[in-house]
Amino acid sequence: MKTATLLLAGLLMSTTLQAKDISILFIGNSMTASAGGQQELVPALLRSQGWTVETADSYGPGMTLAGHWFNNLGQMDRWRDEQIEENLKRLAENKGTDHDYEKDWENEHDRRDSFLKRKGVLDKAIAAQPQWDFVILQTSGKEPTDPEYYQTHEAAALLVEKIRTHSPDTKIIFYQPWPWGVTGDETPLYSAFRKTMVETYNLADFIPMMEAMLYARDQKPKLTIHRNPGNVHPGVDGGYLIACLLYCSITGESPINLPSTLTVNETYDHKSTEFAVEPAAAKFLQETAWNFYQRRNEL
Repeated sequence: MKTATLLLAGLLMSTTLQAKDISILFIGNSMTASAGGQQELVPALLRSQGWTVETADSYGPGMTLAGHWFNNLGQMDRWRDEQIEENLKRLAENKGTDHDYEKDWENEHDRRDSFLKRKGVLDKAIAAQPQWDFVILQTSGKEPTDPEYYQTHEAAALLVEKIRTHSPDTKIIFYQPWPWGVTGDETPLYSAFRKTMVETYNLADFIPMMEAMLYARDQKPKLTIHRNPGNVHPGVDGGYLIACLLYCSITGESPINLPSTLTVNETYDHKSTEFAVEPAAAKFLQETAWNFYQRRNEL
């Protein structure tokens, strides 16, 4: 009996240790990479609770799902291609009056080259682990307004298939960022889009980022939910709120009492730095995240 008890205790300990090892792939754009970067904040929160976390990421400025898919093939997605072509046409029309014509013309071609140079970037990120436990999939804020134009569903189907071919048991967590100029009236449009994405591609979960950020902004106007009033990207407090929401989805646990100060690597220069949220603000953001995550299917 004593031997059996010891064996059972050992088995339980082994299971617990295995459950503390986790791998997360982040696919998104500058909304994911801003304010410390979700690819840094989420693992830092998990590690603070004893998790061992392996990560990889694929992100770039303004990336849509189609951007991830087509750039990985060495091609341009329709939106980016048309955007650059329109800019080049405008520059050509104003060639005689635009003193920065040559510089601007070169910049547009450099932009296109930067996207085309992303060939294989997504493949490399996916291949970084033999099996991903979680994939955080983020759309751009524009996509819900016209999914057909942005090739959202075409790309989503291909991306999800690619991810699941590599990691059949992975849990894909979806979120869409705060769109430009949002007032709250757009919430039904974005909620419907989110529901369609989750149901169509059988995604494991989603986080109600938009609703939680609107609430936090309205309740605590002095918090840096955004970098500044004219910038949709999350500020320090907004980034922490998103990280708490993702923590809820990954663990199923409350983020209340998680640390408010974390050590992260800067998104672009990769230097180790301290990410700190004022303790009272952190408590409010943790409670907001847990409240909205628990009610996500009602929103």
